[in-house]
Amino acid sequence: MSGFLGRFRRRGRSDPAPTSPRAKQDADLGELAPLVSRPLLSVILARGGTGQLEGDVALMDAGGVSMAARVSFAVSQLGDVLVVGRPGTLAGVAAVPFYRRDSHTSLTGLVTGMRAALDLAPPGTKPLVLVIGVDQPYVRVDTLRFLLAFAGANEAVVPVDESGSLQVTCAVYPSSWLDRAQRMDDDDLSIEDLLHTVKVRKIGPDTWRGWGEDGRSWFRVSSAETMEEARSRFGP
Repeated sequence: MSGFLGRFRRRGRSDPAPTSPRAKQDADLGELAPLVSRPLLSVILARGGTGQLEGDVALMDAGGVSMAARVSFAVSQLGDVLVVGRPGTLAGVAAVPFYRRDSHTSLTGLVTGMRAALDLAPPGTKPLVLVIGVDQPYVRVDTLRFLLAFAGANEAVVPVDESGSLQVTCAVYPSSWLDRAQRMDDDDLSIEDLLHTVKVRKIGPDTWRGWGEDGRSWFRVSSAETMEEARSRFGP
């Protein structure tokens, strides 16, 4: 973790070089680009153990690589990444267990990520925390970039799918909410419960379709059937 810590702190709020690929991608976002360069920690929720798929869900094959590798490749293009939910490493990314041993919910994962983001950031900095599930292997980098571009200093940015459901594991949260989030996690509440008490920018289909998004970024693979559905809808 020391190398990861150093990289995060050295980056701080520095802007990308004018000729870097990141600068070109930011230029494509026009007036939204300045918001994308805010301090950020991407958190991959990857609870240890098994799911409905046989074996470790994070290691299931998705297009010739593990789901963890696909997700980590996508989010690593945005900056520093931390896996939350297990010790050691996963797909070459530093990993830490949930801060609570008695809970494995998404809110516990978010709180763990917020704590890490604040600990790793320069003093006085309140990074954004981008949360993505390890079981969402079709996540699009462009969609994550646009979510970040909409992020405010004290506002979550959460996609709303076509059924009206909040996609809380493909969303951006301000780490300044840590105390509130941890209190609610202590009461065994959910991210959805947290979002009822704070400011949320909801991004609906009329907006995310304009980014080329079709729902794949929050499609969760939790069984052999959903894996097959994902392949038929989104390709290898």
